[in-house]
Amino acid sequence: MRTVLPLLAVVLSVQLNAQTNEAVATWIRLDAVPGTEAATAAVIRKNFPDWSTDQWGNLIVTRGSGSPRRVVACALDYSAFVVSQITEQGYLRVRRTGSPAHPLWNQFQEAQRVAIATATARVLGVVAVPNGHFAALHTADSLALTADDIWVDIGASSHAEAVASGIKLLDPVFPDRPMWTFAQYATGPAAGARAGCAAVASAASSTPAVGQTTYVLSTQSIFGWVGLSAALTRFGPIDRLALVGSGREVRAIGGLDAGRMPAAFRALSGRVPTATAAFGPAVRWPGSTVESIDSTETTAMVAWIAEQAGLSSAPSIIPIATDSARRLSRRADAFGAMESLFMKLADLPGVAGHERHIRDAVLSELPAWARERAEVDDIGNVIVSV
Repeated sequence: MRTVLPLLAVVLSVQLNAQTNEAVATWIRLDAVPGTEAATAAVIRKNFPDWSTDQWGNLIVTRGSGSPRRVVACALDYSAFVVSQITEQGYLRVRRTGSPAHPLWNQFQEAQRVAIATATARVLGVVAVPNGHFAALHTADSLALTADDIWVDIGASSHAEAVASGIKLLDPVFPDRPMWTFAQYATGPAAGARAGCAAVASAASSTPAVGQTTYVLSTQSIFGWVGLSAALTRFGPIDRLALVGSGREVRAIGGLDAGRMPAAFRALSGRVPTATAAFGPAVRWPGSTVESIDSTETTAMVAWIAEQAGLSSAPSIIPIATDSARRLSRRADAFGAMESLFMKLADLPGVAGHERHIRDAVLSELPAWARERAEVDDIGNVIVSV
């Protein structure tokens, strides 16, 4: 019995961490770049119907009444791009919106899938990459990518075809990522901040024992917290302001200052709360498109938010219902086996000079007659002579 109980505790802990990661991943996947606030709010309100949306796209709900009056807030948005040109060949050129936290944010987009939020739809595209077979022509390939080097291919062959898809100038362009968890982490752009919003929204399911807490999922933080600033001007005097910030290499907890949230403090017009606090969660690879937050860090952040909100206990993370239209099902036709094989090979690492995993997989998938004839030469090529 002494052995079984600790083992059971470990199993339950692993399951709880996995549930936390899966729930956080649904928040990370939300499309919430500046310009798409209304669509983001609509998705969130399907899961939290009693929240309201203001003219800036902030999602707001208040629990409790009386004093003290608290505001607990987070930021949904992160830096992205907008369409700056549609070429005659149907390619899209972009310009950045906001200042990304990572200096290589542009570089991270190379050869990656992106989404363009039009007025009526969500169009997928991919960022082009130079052809390695013509390496001699790419003398500047060792330089970091800039916005001027980004060409987005949406499958259109002309300007008219691209426009027919609904794309217009200034439409938001942002990374398209699946729901992604690994080990004890949930990952994706702004993972730390999104985990914070998941925790804020989940905390709002409870009412504080004393006083009033207003929760804000704010927009346009990359433009000096414009969304939160506008909301604060309408709340009147508050006693405590708590803010979940973006992910950092090392967890940061402390008071707010004008340098960290300048626009919001200017909006208070001298009515600065008597108490302020901020939590910057610890993440791996902060500011990148694969920023990752550990389930234990999420749990610590939830506990901090519950304390700031005046709650007696910390809540579990409430997931956002996933959009079934964005989940691809496996093929059931004659090409199903080919698709499965392609996905298996595509998921394997194949860095130049270290192709062993790909080679072993290819050899194992060859029919028996080809496997018998297969040879691996001195530099690792697989050769089958027929």
